[in-house]
Amino acid sequence: MNAKKTIIAAGIAVGVTLVIGAASTASAQSGTERESFEPFTPAPDATDLKSVLFNWMWHMGMLKGHDERDVVATLEYQGTGTLEVGGEPCALTRYRVSTHYQSLAQRTDYACTLSDGQEHSNIEVVSGLYAWDEDVRGAGIGRTGGQATPRPETVEERLIRLWASPQGAPKAAVAASVETFWLGANPGTLFDDGIMESGETSLTWESGQAVLTFPLIGVPGAMATATLDALYMTERVLVAHGDNTTEFNYGDYGDWNNPLHKIEVFHAGETLERLNGEVVRELATVETETGNVYVVAPVPASVRAAIGETAALPRARHGEGGTARRHDRPDAASQRQARHDGRLGAFGPRRQLPDRRRAPLRPDTERGMQPAHQPDRGLRALRAVALRRHGLPAV
Repeated sequence: MNAKKTIIAAGIAVGVTLVIGAASTASAQSGTERESFEPFTPAPDATDLKSVLFNWMWHMGMLKGHDERDVVATLEYQGTGTLEVGGEPCALTRYRVSTHYQSLAQRTDYACTLSDGQEHSNIEVVSGLYAWDEDVRGAGIGRTGGQATPRPETVEERLIRLWASPQGAPKAAVAASVETFWLGANPGTLFDDGIMESGETSLTWESGQAVLTFPLIGVPGAMATATLDALYMTERVLVAHGDNTTEFNYGDYGDWNNPLHKIEVFHAGETLERLNGEVVRELATVETETGNVYVVAPVPASVRAAIGETAALPRARHGEGGTARRHDRPDAASQRQARHDGRLGAFGPRRQLPDRRRAPLRPDTERGMQPAHQPDRGLRALRAVALRRHGLPAV
């Protein structure tokens, strides 16, 4: 991928924000007139790249708000299972992953026990093209204390894990599909209907399943192949990079957020990661937080000094109230115009698509959770009223 690709950010949300909103209109330049745009709606049987990218993000629960942007900027994940330590499985007693997609940052904090009873723990961090280990979260930053150990040899491995995640894969595919990428843009606003390839992202169909191929930001030479299931969920991501092949398999999707904050952003309940055929991580989800909690991973000065300057990454720029239009047809009135108003974390209601299919309900009670897709009844009623007021069917 061209490392100089420009990314124009729709805005960074650093707090948990829940907005009960409804469809709105875009203001005209005069500020006194209002003009509405029809949202992009794929045909039920559409098989082109734009429709698949839209359906992928939509069914994963990533497109929300009045302009249906990709609002998942950060993600917190907690799980259990095993990961490989020294060539053998280590049973997890703690596993927490904090991801900030916009700054290519991820912190994985885990503790586990080997078969001989020996305990092992680590905090693995990647931020842009810097990677390090911490003995305490935020080590080496300000007065936090602790030790930050540079690990430049792990940068690509950790970025692959970030981009091959259930939400990371569609973001990477959309990023590679355009020369100028509007971060958070609705994929239905980016290019024409009917094509199977755009930029460096291509689509094929194999045995009735959508298969997308695309490069990964920050990992030169890495090519990802993502296979979607019948519900347009990320089922499998295969990343070929040099002599290594990393495979991620996902299943048991649902809203794994706390029962008090179900917002229908769906994450895999099961994850299996293999490196060159050998299992390195096998995880079962305990809880997620997909409402854009505060996640930061600044590079400690000691790590920056030890590693030195790195190659340039795409630089995120904030929009200034502008409109994300299709780059080749800026006046396409049939597209929803994604406004960059700094509210990337604004979770508004979602309209009902003609072919809307939901992830299956899953029994969370096995892991001490409430069943998925059970939003608060009062909240659901308020949302239904707001939708009806604007002539939209309740979801």
